[in-house]
Amino acid sequence: MSEIAQSKERQLRRMIYLLLTVIATTMICGRIAVVRSSTGEVPFLSANDRSRWCTISSLVDDGTYAIDRQVDYREPVRKRRVWYTIDMVRHRGEDGQQHYYSSKPPLYPTMLAGVYAAFKTLTGASLFGEPFMVGRWLLVLTNALPMVVYFAIMLGLIERYGKTNFGRLLAASVVTCGTLLVPFAISLSNHLPAAISSAVALVCVLAICDRRSSPALGFVAGLAGGFAAANELPALSMACLWGALLLWSSGLRATSMYALGLMVVAVAFFGTNYYAHGSLRPPYTHRGSGPEIARIESVADAPDIATIRPLLIQGDRGDDVTIDGETAMEIRETTKPDLLEVWLPDSQMRYAINRDGAGWILGQWDDWYEYPGTYWQPKYRAGVDKGERSRGLYAFHATFGHHGIFSLTPIWLLSIVGCLCWIRSETVCYRNLAAAIAIATLVCFAFYIARPLIDRNYGGVSCAFRWMLWFIPLWIWLLLPAADWISNHPVGRVLGCGMLAAGLFSVVSALENPWQHPWIYRYWDYLGWLSY
Repeated sequence: MSEIAQSKERQLRRMIYLLLTVIATTMICGRIAVVRSSTGEVPFLSANDRSRWCTISSLVDDGTYAIDRQVDYREPVRKRRVWYTIDMVRHRGEDGQQHYYSSKPPLYPTMLAGVYAAFKTLTGASLFGEPFMVGRWLLVLTNALPMVVYFAIMLGLIERYGKTNFGRLLAASVVTCGTLLVPFAISLSNHLPAAISSAVALVCVLAICDRRSSPALGFVAGLAGGFAAANELPALSMACLWGALLLWSSGLRATSMYALGLMVVAVAFFGTNYYAHGSLRPPYTHRGSGPEIARIESVADAPDIATIRPLLIQGDRGDDVTIDGETAMEIRETTKPDLLEVWLPDSQMRYAINRDGAGWILGQWDDWYEYPGTYWQPKYRAGVDKGERSRGLYAFHATFGHHGIFSLTPIWLLSIVGCLCWIRSETVCYRNLAAAIAIATLVCFAFYIARPLIDRNYGGVSCAFRWMLWFIPLWIWLLLPAADWISNHPVGRVLGCGMLAAGLFSVVSALENPWQHPWIYRYWDYLGWLSY
């Protein structure tokens, strides 16, 4: 083909890319413009995003990470707690009192709070006063605009690494309209920034490996890889593999710059977490007892106050467990059969008593999900939140079942074929990258399948197995050689279009609200096939 013909084809493809971007962005903005909770008072769609909105509001409007005012607020007419969320924890704050906090890592909400603070300064509008105007504009600024950047990055990647018109346009359609990342653009979540960060890390690593950029770009890759991990903890696996790829292909300079980028994100992540909670660990990791204070071997039944008080008065155990002998003390039952709470109302301190065989262990309190009225009691959890007892069934439904990666977006089957094509590539960098993505995918999937019962819930009520959404830009890159391969066969082109159509169906069915079950789940539930 002549150079002029190639140039015309390239221009035509770019026009189609632009049209797809306009369609997808307009679709997202149109949904944001009318986004509204099921009860109609706020533009928040689930407990998950309300948790982040609460932190954003509390930081800017109240100057604290505690969200007590937000979760207790009742709208004037029907007296509903429209900001209330189950995704929260409770622990002692700097003032010595017990407070509620979002269970989400605070780094991303803190960044969004900066956007809200600027918007509030410019307009004078607040989230409480004008939730729809402020909330919807913030979604445009923090979700829709980054999605445009994401589309541009991925379309540029497709144009460079794709080989055929059909293959490129199929992949471009998947990027802009055909994945379940799109519905999450109308709600605050960690999945969008994690996926966009993965896309940035991908193009940076490829640019360095292809010698199209200075190794200094490794710093940007480090920021992106680290931020993906800050939003999706299992993405730390890919963050490590990015570093290994850079070390293998570009040497120490690019790798050291990458490590510096990772370090910046790590400092921000742990720094905001410590500032917000007084702990380096994210709040969702506080689910058990803290350090042991004493063992109570002689008490077979539940320890009483007379047994516990002397153990907490002993000053040589540290000031954090020293109490006044006259301090009021209660022993409370919890939602866990083998856990008791020692509550000191005067000091707002809590301690844990765990059964250990025939005896008991007195320890520091570290179960932040245990508070009055917590949703995470077994008697309150419903549906998929009860957890899937069979790991085998869980793995099936997460791949080909009602929350299936492949059943909801069949185009990812081509990514498996594409991965094999990349592994056979003559370019070592591409072979290593494809292998790294495959390894990270399998490791993360196995991690989720191996989780305890309470966490085997398919991501809760959501339109996808959402914990794997950050892989989407990586799977798109894997898809490219397979998309080019099927473009040479009429049956293959029809199959590719059918897979795209099925994925688009899943996207459209979830576009009203990503925090609902996938259409397959809802249909099977209608047929009576589910027993949750």
